[in-house]
Amino acid sequence: MTEPSEIYYGYRINRYITGLSIGIGIAAVLLVGVSIMRTYPLWAVILSGGMVVILCIFGVFWYFTMDAATNPKTIELFKKYFGDFLRQIWDGKGKALDIGTGRGVAAITVAKQFPAAQVVGVDTWSRMWGWFGMTKEGCELNARIEKVQDRCTFTKGNALELPFEEGTFGLVVSTFAFHEIRVPDRMVLFEEVLRVLMRGGRFLILDMFPQGYGVNAVEEMVEKIEGLGAQEVIYTSLEETGIELGRLRHIKGMGFLMGKKGNNGRLE
Repeated sequence: MTEPSEIYYGYRINRYITGLSIGIGIAAVLLVGVSIMRTYPLWAVILSGGMVVILCIFGVFWYFTMDAATNPKTIELFKKYFGDFLRQIWDGKGKALDIGTGRGVAAITVAKQFPAAQVVGVDTWSRMWGWFGMTKEGCELNARIEKVQDRCTFTKGNALELPFEEGTFGLVVSTFAFHEIRVPDRMVLFEEVLRVLMRGGRFLILDMFPQGYGVNAVEEMVEKIEGLGAQEVIYTSLEETGIELGRLRHIKGMGFLMGKKGNNGRLE
């Protein structure tokens, strides 16, 4: 059986969800109108109105987050700009890790940008994300289509307990994944990032900061990460970079966080 030749990073389902939310929202609006005209009980009007509000909020949220992040044009721009950032901080020699790889877009981008790199993508690939096409098999298919399957491998693992020895990688990246991991303080994610990095190894995280990191401001977050043994930690918002990633630019806290593992620190 011939494999698909088109690269797919799991974006079509997001348009379906956006459309479904809008469609149900419109239906709920009509239901409110009918309820008022036919003098239905007050509880029916309130219930219908509540559905409208909830669906509108959900639809707008989805449109500006998941739908925006996985729009095909946004993905192509992301690959270009992400590669530009990587070339500033890494020479492309050695092993790289992509945490929360999803459908493999960041891992494959690293492999294509750096022909000498060996890249590993790790994810839990839960059943829910499988509905979005985010699977290990999907990553492997994309790597074959992009002709980097000999330098990209994908494995199942938890970001809170990465299945790798200390000092394994020269680069760790993650895109739009950390905010999805439900823990009281996501700073534990950086403990794992620094554990698997070799001394002097670099990390580049694209996510929403600092919400969920147990801090009140980005400056405090940077200090806490440096306290774990990182050096040269810098946060740059998407707006500050001037990068045109569509609607993502306006999401509060969205930006790049980069740094390196130092020679000293509690993780050494």
